Amino acid sequence: MGTLGLHESRPSEQAKSSLSLFTKNDILFGAMRVYFHRVSLAPYEGITRNTTFVLRPNSPEYLAFALLLLDRDSTIDYASATSKGSTMPYAVWDGALADMQATIPDLATAAAFNDHVEPLLTLVRDGYNESRRLAALRDALRPELLSGRVRVPVEEGV
Repeated sequence: MGTLGLHESRPSEQAKSSLSLFTKNDILFGAMRVYFHRVSLAPYEGITRNTTFVLRPNSPEYLAFALLLLDRDSTIDYASATSKGSTMPYAVWDGALADMQATIPDLATAAAFNDHVEPLLTLVRDGYNESRRLAALRDALRPELLSGRVRVPVEEGV
């Protein structure tokens, strides 16, 4: 919550509601209990529940702008204020979030902004895959280290 990176995923077989497809670099906006502030850049193709808005700018030059606009606290506050339901509030796109007023830069400005920001967003997006790889390595090594079957040499002074 409150970060642009995706931190967890599960196999598609575990989804038990209506599903939406997404592609790499789509913007995923958690619509249920939007105040949890779940906005991320998709690190791969996949499916999600319909409790997540799958958003894609009309032009790829607007990707960084759109992602950071959706991630703003003011956008989350607006989505929360226009949500439906009280126990499990759900953000509404049509007639609510889609109507939020925003100043949109021209294509050249958006492209220049995207050129500067997208490399950073790519690092955040790809951190998900690196975290999963490192967690798998940790989980494989831990029993070996604890049992003493694998030893790590220790250098003096380190």
